Amino acid sequence: MRKNNGIRLTALRLPAFFENILSIFALYKFYYTL
Repeated sequence: MRKNNGIRLTALRLPAFFENILSIFALYKFYYTL
């Protein structure tokens, strides 16, 4: 069924999502210190 596929996709997508947030936060902090 598609439910298993969706769970697998979200499991793969979550780390990338958090990485995006962390990189954006790091950039924001970098510009804030400048």
